[in-house]
Amino acid sequence: QKKKKSKSASPARATARSQAKSQPKSKSVAPNWLQLAQLRSEKCELKEAQVAYVMALEAAKRAGDLRATMEAISGLLRLASEALDEKAVETWDMELDELMADYPRQVPAMAWYCKGVIARHRSEYASAQRSFLRCIRAVRKDPKHHSASHSLTAEEAIAKAWVMLATTLSQRGHARRAQWLAEEGRRGYGSKNLRAINRM
Repeated sequence: QKKKKSKSASPARATARSQAKSQPKSKSVAPNWLQLAQLRSEKCELKEAQVAYVMALEAAKRAGDLRATMEAISGLLRLASEALDEKAVETWDMELDELMADYPRQVPAMAWYCKGVIARHRSEYASAQRSFLRCIRAVRKDPKHHSASHSLTAEEAIAKAWVMLATTLSQRGHARRAQWLAEEGRRGYGSKNLRAINRM
């Protein structure tokens, strides 16, 4: 069932539209907040992570940084999903969808990764698979700007999506393809001691 989107622009969308017309007047501090948010999230300090993502979102909006805006919303969306807060999931998911549709060339790879994670949580495995593939393609297309936070190298970002892609294929019942993908991941990235691949 498709979500019905409001005719009026969301706050993030309206802000992005007005700010996209001009260059940021000052360097955004959003990447610093994004790095802190991701660090807190990895440590399971979810309340602190949420605060940092909100600060990242506010900083990104002030600077007119569309990529950081989408990445901050992606983080808030993932936290809402983990907290099983369906109302917040719907709100952040809609805002992210709107921005991704309005500014397709500005979408950071990790926003696609987040969409894949959310789809997987909903057992929408085909959609999740497409999102993880788009994440990998986006990183390969622009490895220097795959993430606003730069908390992961391009190889780490690809490996992370690769693992989720293999997991999703397994959940779809494609065991052989999932196994092949996992083996390819180990061959390509195993010697580089990346955490995501080492866990496969």
